[in-house]
Amino acid sequence: MPANPPIPASVDAITPAWMQEALAAGGASGLPPIETMTVSGIGAEMGMQAELLRCRMSWRGGAAAPFESVVVKLPSAVSRTRRVSASLKFYRREYDFYRHVAHRLPFRTPALLYGDWGGSQNFVLVLEDLEGREMVPVEGGATAAQARGAVRAIAKLHGLYWENYSDPAASALHDALSRKTRILSQLAYLRYLAPALKHFGHLFSDDMYGFAEAFGPRVSDYLYDIGREPKTFIHGDYYLPNLFYGSGGPDDVIVIDWQVSGIASGPFDVSYFMARSVEPEMRREIEREAVAEYCDIVASMGAGHLTFKACWDLYRRNMLTCLMILVVSLGLIGHTDQMSRRLAEVAMGRLVAAFDDLDAYEFLPGPRPFFSLANAFSASSRLAYRPFKGIA
Repeated sequence: MPANPPIPASVDAITPAWMQEALAAGGASGLPPIETMTVSGIGAEMGMQAELLRCRMSWRGGAAAPFESVVVKLPSAVSRTRRVSASLKFYRREYDFYRHVAHRLPFRTPALLYGDWGGSQNFVLVLEDLEGREMVPVEGGATAAQARGAVRAIAKLHGLYWENYSDPAASALHDALSRKTRILSQLAYLRYLAPALKHFGHLFSDDMYGFAEAFGPRVSDYLYDIGREPKTFIHGDYYLPNLFYGSGGPDDVIVIDWQVSGIASGPFDVSYFMARSVEPEMRREIEREAVAEYCDIVASMGAGHLTFKACWDLYRRNMLTCLMILVVSLGLIGHTDQMSRRLAEVAMGRLVAAFDDLDAYEFLPGPRPFFSLANAFSASSRLAYRPFKGIA
């Protein structure tokens, strides 16, 4: 097997020679020489944590090749985003996903043509290009059939790992509810809450604004409580920009972008999809049936004790995780980024409606015992947030 080429430090390092070496190291031997290659960025969605590039190639002598283009994924070029992504192990999670999980998926994901890992902020993936397949614009939202197809697909993944992640491969996956991750999640939320409210506070209802601030010092407590419920392997960013629909109908789902995947609460993927990818009127119409289908699929795959009531309560409660992720994303967005601002308006409007409809406010964790470490961390976090609030 050919040696791995150096991990590109920037876009400029992705040359035809580098690509030739990477594809050969990934197992695509016998390819003709790449004659020309153009590299271009692929759009930017709200909160994007990595740099995506499309590389179009022509081959010497017009030779036929397995593909005309590939997608290259690198760490974000924005230093602040890259640091946050590294601290939360986003890049390592996706690399581990392709090593341990991709071959077991009950649906398609882009084929990994080459990958290398060189540390928390240093990695590269060369992936199959899905250009030309159907993507549903997030602004318009999924149809009822598309939404239910997406929920059925993710239920099959969750069923594979439902309380079953102790084998050597799965045990290496990121635990999104570990003590360390809970602490980092709370710190990240508090760090980006002030800029999120400063630039996007008008998108929050009065109830949501107050809840977002009250939730900050209790994020870790909330994640601890969720972690006591059944866990499985989740996608973590399961919504329309990360889904393609194939020609086989609404159940023919192709899922991309696994950098926030890990072991966590399964119904979160359902909550996140419904709250961000479905218009409120449509969500209200189909969500109980969609959650019931999800529950039936997971139960049929071995979680026979799972009830609809348990699924429904976790679906409602995981709306708080949706808020947590959206606040961090909003805090990272530059306030002059018009595309991101437009997507923020859509996302926040849908999430506020879901909170109200499902009364998710009731899941704010109560105070912990006065002399407990959890209470001390909550109190210190509350104090630490004040300077951020003043300078945002």
